[in-house]
Amino acid sequence: KRHLYISQKIRAANGVFDLIRNSAENRPSGDTVNLLLEAGSTVTRVAEIIAQNLDMLPLKWDICTHNLGVIECLGKTSPAYRNVSISVPQGRFDPVTHLILSDRLELYLERNFDWIIQGTSFLTEGKLYVEKPEEAHLKATILRECIGKKVLVLTGHETTSHLPGSIEP
Repeated sequence: KRHLYISQKIRAANGVFDLIRNSAENRPSGDTVNLLLEAGSTVTRVAEIIAQNLDMLPLKWDICTHNLGVIECLGKTSPAYRNVSISVPQGRFDPVTHLILSDRLELYLERNFDWIIQGTSFLTEGKLYVEKPEEAHLKATILRECIGKKVLVLTGHETTSHLPGSIEP
């Protein structure tokens, strides 16, 4: 999915970055933006745009994620990344979804986030769906219990009237 609908994902990710940037403009220099960057290739695009603009905002970035794409984008060692801190949960890596999956959610539940950025695979009748039950449980817990402004990033291609297989919302 990473290579599908790239231009739409970039536009959506730029919108999320603009939202974060506009909310951070009134913060003092050196202040920290606390983000939970969740699963999905569009969310990975958000991380790419943050990485490209690290020097633009005089902020620190405290990122929590279970998304390997986000870790790859923001986990570099050059000087531009000195203000980025990444926390990851304990769990099992899933090579299909590129996620660290776990039932241990303390990393997310014990924090207050400025922003929680989520994606989804399918959207139908007001319900979100993903391919794996473990990811669905994680996404549902984050959506219902984590504290922070939540943003669901969509390209429009997630909407469907036909779901593959018997997946749970």
